[in-house]
Amino acid sequence: MVTDEKAPGCFGAASVFSHDSKVCRACLAFEGCGQASIATLERIQSMMDVRDLLKRHEKAKAKFEAEHAAAPVPPAAEGEGLPERQEREVPVERKTRMTAVNIEVDEESQTVIARIGNKKARDQAIALCKANMIDHMRAALASNENPFAERGPGFLRVFCDLLLCGPFTRSQYRERLKADLSWSDGSANSHCAIAQALMTTFGFAAMSGETFQTGA
Repeated sequence: MVTDEKAPGCFGAASVFSHDSKVCRACLAFEGCGQASIATLERIQSMMDVRDLLKRHEKAKAKFEAEHAAAPVPPAAEGEGLPERQEREVPVERKTRMTAVNIEVDEESQTVIARIGNKKARDQAIALCKANMIDHMRAALASNENPFAERGPGFLRVFCDLLLCGPFTRSQYRERLKADLSWSDGSANSHCAIAQALMTTFGFAAMSGETFQTGA
């Protein structure tokens, strides 16, 4: 089996690998990649609903194994082995379509999102809702934990870090964004506006003048 150290860069990517893909089947890392893809989905399912992807992968795997069970591979001739993997100068076009795992945004969340005036903040809110992160954020913050400590938007991780430590100002938040994420003034200012609209509208934080504090 080809190890992940010698495999292509897409090795183990659950949204790329497919048992039905001719490109994947021709790859020497096919078997290991399939196992790694499922392992990736199983590892993140506690953070995100990936049941659809898991079901699709398992169904395709079972179909593939059934197709090949009745067709044993002929023994290789003496001296014949696996061909060496050639370095690709031109990326191979991925034939399979990426399947997004979408969770319907409930009516209550839609009502909250509709009150957000900042378009980028609305888009971020929709993404969080579809990733089933809103309830996770509430539970984590209530437990004095940062919901984005391990994954998620960096600017929200910084916001939650400050929020858990007590009141902080817009200026302090912008400076942390520039220090932690190496952002320019422009990027820090725009993401400060996004975070403010998102976090205050959902009630994670409240504003008092220029100061953020824990929401109700």
